[in-house]
Amino acid sequence: MQNTKNSKKEDYKLNIAIAICFLVFAVIIIYIFVKSNEGNKPTQASTDMFTDGKNTEVKLDGIGFTMTAGNYICGIDFPPGQYDIQATKGQGNVFATNGLNEIMAKENDDFAIDTYNGSTFALGDILSITSTLKITFGSNAAEIENYTGREKTKNTFKLETGNYLVGTDLPSGTYNIVCTSGSGNIYSDSSTFTLNETMSAENANSMSSYDDLYIKKYNNAILEDGTILSLSGIDVKLTLTQPVDNQEQDN
Repeated sequence: MQNTKNSKKEDYKLNIAIAICFLVFAVIIIYIFVKSNEGNKPTQASTDMFTDGKNTEVKLDGIGFTMTAGNYICGIDFPPGQYDIQATKGQGNVFATNGLNEIMAKENDDFAIDTYNGSTFALGDILSITSTLKITFGSNAAEIENYTGREKTKNTFKLETGNYLVGTDLPSGTYNIVCTSGSGNIYSDSSTFTLNETMSAENANSMSSYDDLYIKKYNNAILEDGTILSLSGIDVKLTLTQPVDNQEQDN
């Protein structure tokens, strides 16, 4: 009987010893696993590869422009920023890819406004002005170093009344268009960059009846390949424009 009790005690001690061994072994395995994975944790050095490590200082300052009928691209024709718009002459539509869409006129009435404040433009946004409207476009906090400006090239085209296929009759590009003869309409069938204006070679400033009807010049008409440009009753001169190459100037 005594031997049986001693045997049970020894078995119990053996089981305890085995359990302790398993526990120690498990702790060792867990410790090894944790230590081996510490090297896989993201460190500051590894996350830095997603940044350039540079603190770019954006210079903000006041700037202003006078604009008439045409298209104006943020980053080329004016810098990014928040702008106030004031109609100073004529009437027409002001719309942009940032969501702006207003009828404006020098005289505020039930159909048009003379002022629009706080319109924010980012790089690549396009501002468009139609008809005889003339505006001042100003900002007190624009990124004045973040635009190139635009220049005329020596590439010009004289077109008479008729239809012209862009890419065949003249190359695609951005053009300043001046009416040189007659009074009539200029139209493009582009659904992206709308052009539909009444133009006249007469000086609108000298004829009050023309002030609200005709323009003599359209700035930065964007003509893409495949677009049909139609002229009715007018002859025009197109001058190709391009962004100023500041790197070339620096050299």
